[in-house]
Amino acid sequence: SLTITHTSTQADLHLYRFYARLDLPSNHYYTPHMAVSNDVPLPRNFKLLAEFDAAIGKQGESNIKGEHIGWIQYGADDSKDDPYLHHWQGMIFGPQGKQTGELMYMFTVYCSDNYPSDPPKIKFQGPKMAMKAVDAQGNVDLTKLVPPFKWNTNNNIADALMAIRTNMCDSTVANQSYPLRNQNYS
Repeated sequence: SLTITHTSTQADLHLYRFYARLDLPSNHYYTPHMAVSNDVPLPRNFKLLAEFDAAIGKQGESNIKGEHIGWIQYGADDSKDDPYLHHWQGMIFGPQGKQTGELMYMFTVYCSDNYPSDPPKIKFQGPKMAMKAVDAQGNVDLTKLVPPFKWNTNNNIADALMAIRTNMCDSTVANQSYPLRNQNYS
């Protein structure tokens, strides 16, 4: 069994519960900075743990880069007892300098057991937006983003979210989304 030897954060307790269910020998330790060849994909659970660490800013790191820093917030959905990190949630702030800049777009993410081979399923809850990649129920089709987002196993949830926010910054999307600001997806 694992022993927590320092003041534990909520994230540490989440990881502890995860490892306790794996029943690993005590000499197996997780480190988010394991050296992995690009030819060998990181196993799902370790990749998601590294993404979780980046989402909470552990060790000052984040997968959100460039113009999107501070405008995309996401993490594991704490309302679910999900040690395998299938369920995530978050929000994207509308593009600053556009009519939708004051809006916060809430979303959920689902990572299947085949993640990262399969892309994450992203669904907006609200407000609605006028983007070709988002259907009437709020589901995002990453292949319909402009430019098209091609998922591969080296991508992460943050890459998909940054591609979505880049599309939200398009003036046509922002202008056509503004009238929908008081509507949510069902």
